[in-house]
Amino acid sequence: MADLLEELRPIPDSISHKKLSGLINNAKKELSITEDTNPNNSKTDLEELFTSWQKLSKKVIKEINNSNPPIINEKSPKSLMALGAMEVHINLAIQALKAYEKE
Repeated sequence: MADLLEELRPIPDSISHKKLSGLINNAKKELSITEDTNPNNSKTDLEELFTSWQKLSKKVIKEINNSNPPIINEKSPKSLMALGAMEVHINLAIQALKAYEKE
């Protein structure tokens, strides 16, 4: 650990463009994330996830709307407002997904 602290140098107040360019050129390149050998598979997987998410989201909204009387009696007004906000956000997300799929 002491060796690590010795390697760290204080940050200078200023640095010349030439010195900065040299540091950048000598810096180790970051490892990039390797992509799958077949990018079409990941796209298909993503599309499948979108489809199942959309179906599940619609089912959640349907259940929220079908169970209104029991929910109204059991929850506080604040909880019902939160549930309504969640429903709106899910609907907006579904619309966003549809817009994405059109492109």
